[in-house]
Amino acid sequence: MTSSTRLEQALQLVLEARARGEDPKRLVTDHPELADLIEPMCDDGADSAGQATGEMLGDFTLGREVGRGGMGIVYEARQASLDRRVALKVLAHDVATSPTQLARFRREARTLARLDHPHIVRVLDVGQHAGRHWLAMEFIDGESLDHQLTRLRDAGGHSGASRRALVETMAKIADALQHVHDAGILHRDVKPSNVLLHRDGRALLSDFGLAHDASAPSITQIGVVAGTPHYMSPEHLIGGDALTAASDVFSLGATLYECVTLQRPFDGPTTEHILRAILKTDPLDPRRHDRTLSPDLAAIILKALEKELHLRYPTARALADDLRAFLELRAVQARPHSPWQRLRRFARREPMRAGLTAALALVAMLTVIVLTLLPTVRREQAARNEQAYEDAITAGDLARHAGDRGTSMREFATARALFPQRSEAIVWQCLAISELESPAPALAQLEQSFGTTSTDEVVERLRAYLLTQVGRRDEAFALDARLGAPTTPTEMLFTAATLLVRAGPGDTARASQLMSLAVRMSKQPRLFLYACWAGIAPPEQQQECASAILALWPDRPMAMHQAAMCLRDIDPARAVDLIQRALELGLTTTTPRFHLAVMARRAGDRATSIAAAHASLEKDNLPDDLRTKLIDVLLREADPELAQTETDAWLARAPENAAALHLVARGRAASGDLDAALALMRRAVASLPNDQELRVYLATLLWKNQDQAAAEAMVLGVVSAAPTHADAHRLLALIYRDRNDHAAQLTEQRRFVAERRDDPAAWHGLAKLLLADRSPEALAAALRAATTAESLTNGKDATILEVRASAHDALGESVSAQLCRERAAALASVGDK
Repeated sequence: MTSSTRLEQALQLVLEARARGEDPKRLVTDHPELADLIEPMCDDGADSAGQATGEMLGDFTLGREVGRGGMGIVYEARQASLDRRVALKVLAHDVATSPTQLARFRREARTLARLDHPHIVRVLDVGQHAGRHWLAMEFIDGESLDHQLTRLRDAGGHSGASRRALVETMAKIADALQHVHDAGILHRDVKPSNVLLHRDGRALLSDFGLAHDASAPSITQIGVVAGTPHYMSPEHLIGGDALTAASDVFSLGATLYECVTLQRPFDGPTTEHILRAILKTDPLDPRRHDRTLSPDLAAIILKALEKELHLRYPTARALADDLRAFLELRAVQARPHSPWQRLRRFARREPMRAGLTAALALVAMLTVIVLTLLPTVRREQAARNEQAYEDAITAGDLARHAGDRGTSMREFATARALFPQRSEAIVWQCLAISELESPAPALAQLEQSFGTTSTDEVVERLRAYLLTQVGRRDEAFALDARLGAPTTPTEMLFTAATLLVRAGPGDTARASQLMSLAVRMSKQPRLFLYACWAGIAPPEQQQECASAILALWPDRPMAMHQAAMCLRDIDPARAVDLIQRALELGLTTTTPRFHLAVMARRAGDRATSIAAAHASLEKDNLPDDLRTKLIDVLLREADPELAQTETDAWLARAPENAAALHLVARGRAASGDLDAALALMRRAVASLPNDQELRVYLATLLWKNQDQAAAEAMVLGVVSAAPTHADAHRLLALIYRDRNDHAAQLTEQRRFVAERRDDPAAWHGLAKLLLADRSPEALAAALRAATTAESLTNGKDATILEVRASAHDALGESVSAQLCRERAAALASVGDK
């Protein structure tokens, strides 16, 4: 077992013990092979609260420890002023320094204070003393449901009326959960350890640390899914649409299943197994654990655990009603699934697996036999190939984000050559072609590699995306509907990448959630997955990403490069050190010296920045776009003379290089020499006639030189080849504006909207142009366009609201116009604050 695998196993055991409220020190005896790793973790946990029995914390005298969790320790305490016993939750020192965790602690107090129900733990007070934050709650003299279930398991199972009593308990907790939902709150962490059982028979729902209040802003980090994996709903894991009360019902259903069967409905040796089971596998029928179990009770449990929302109990009250109907021997709403229904559900969720199970089992068996016969040298070579593949595909994606088409294509081709049977490299290569060139050749490359249809879901997801990009939306929508939600790490990763390209409202947050889930569900750590997640992780997670990458791959140059990319904004000096170390270890890809120049500049190390830029420029294989960025962005500011020298040397070495001509032309235009700039750009376009960016810039120069006809002809050619090109559209609109051709402006704007139907700016521009017509039909169309733009921005753009208000005014709808302006003013007020 490797050291990283032992550490992960030890950490998982300690976290699970603490989540159950157990002392992790007993693990040292249970797992002697991990004792050297478990003992330090136990010590850290013991010291985290820093309080001892008998000590005073403000008005409270601390007694015995009754619980422990990730945020701190719960003590039995005596409140001196009121002479009463309370449960005092004390926030740990290290947690109290985290603004997010402190906000979550305070959120729990506010949430509990709003709730008043006999089956919910009451909050009594909250405050701090000498820098220690505490929350006082009513003391529950009893045990957690988790402990009771453990005792029942240790005793060999249910006896007497224990099962019926637990079903009654779950009905009461369902009532409490309905009260929580009626208050506009989602608990988000319903599980046995958060249900407390008082000695007097009361059952109480507790621990609202992860609750979400619809009336307050979220404090959950982007990309981080809150909750305990065994009890989380499928939609909670996927992180798609907003969670509903039905998500808590699923968690309560998982708890009910464990109460009745003393087994978890979704379990496995690793987190990845558990997450996959929740997403893909139906729980075992409870009657398989005990044949004497009532079919009605089994049906209730399975209905609460339905993966599809429309089949699950919609509310906790509905679940409570069915539980009480069962207890009172009345008819229940839930119905057991027939074998045919179970077969259909399995085939719908796993169409390929259902049809090919026998064949796949045979292939898997043969594969295992072959692999065990391979000699050690072949296994080592495979490991080297795997590392080379990860490095190549990671470098290709880094180059894709840097706009370096040449390096991106080379690295993806290297990955394809290493593992030709994998679709991943060609999928990412086609995505790079789409972004750095245009969607049409990317679709052609995909069809050349896989034909017009494929059984690989990742390939089909890329096909749907590219069909949308080239305007074949009906085909794309039909394909998307057949594919459904992503379920594998690779599918999640690709879906996240396309969301980032689209970058609509909420797309970035959704992409981060999917990437985070892909990392956690991967069977083994992959540098490429970590690199993709790190690329969009929020700033507060970048340090964590870098630390994880360096811990998993401490001596790997490409991992050092990727960790440096994580730290480029928060610790540029450390990033510079990492890239320099990676270069010393032999990192040979194209982009590291470029990134070293940029990061050294951010770190204020001008000498290192210029030296790295100069070293990059001396490499003959440096891509044109990176060479342009180094000269035009970095050197021109830091050392203008060196920038001019490098530009002249480049053009002298490659007089017809389009990128060099473009760079020199921009300099000439900036100095006012339009004639020279035009001559250079004509040569550049002649060198690369299909480069749309060059053609748009040439058209811009023609427009500035008052050659309107030539500019229009050039930009119309660009629009014909690349209908969604935003800069081409803007230039065409300026040309029509200058000649006062409102009709042509309107026609062009409508064309642009048709090509970019998800672009709020396109709809906004159309609404403004339609308002100028003043005809009733045009004004009504302007209102529709403004409403569409508002919908695409979730009503968060004040300028769009103002245009909509103007449309309402023009149509004589003064009340609607006033409401829009009030919303716009509210948005502006929030922005000022």
